[in-house]
Amino acid sequence: MNPGRTLADRFRAQRTDRIRVDEQEVISMVEITVSEPLVIEVVVEQRRDDHQVLIVSTSLEATLGHADGGTLGTEARLDIDVESPVELVVLPADGPLVVRLWNAWDLVGVEHAWTGNSGCIREDLPIPDGALGRFRLWCSDGLGEPSFDDLVVVVTTAQLEDAVAGERREAHLLDLAASMLWEEE
Repeated sequence: MNPGRTLADRFRAQRTDRIRVDEQEVISMVEITVSEPLVIEVVVEQRRDDHQVLIVSTSLEATLGHADGGTLGTEARLDIDVESPVELVVLPADGPLVVRLWNAWDLVGVEHAWTGNSGCIREDLPIPDGALGRFRLWCSDGLGEPSFDDLVVVVTTAQLEDAVAGERREAHLLDLAASMLWEEE
């Protein structure tokens, strides 16, 4: 790799979200297509420092919330402690949508992503019983040389049971209605 060109330079020059670095595919983000209610479990295995976070965003109207019932909207900034799993619930409103995950970091009070040597390597893992997919994401922040151990997370996806999905969707609609009433007052 040309030391004068960062990963961000290469992503932009090639107009892609995937590049090859030292025989490895480096991506700018992970995309998961969701058409049915889904649970996404995120476990941080390693975090260089407290400035490393994972961003989870949906492409369309959806309920993105903690499995414990808290609603997050369509984007969440996951500031997770090492080995403290977080479960997110994705409830598509109308039809399929894309959930995107990428790494970000805070530098002097400003959140950064997709700059410098920021990128991720996705490692597919064996899928546990009852899950739909599982992978490890090795993330490099944009600072210094690429180092894909600044943030390491394991992401597991599983289908949300229909009965639970219906209850959560109803709870989200009630929360949304309450927040709209609050804004009107």
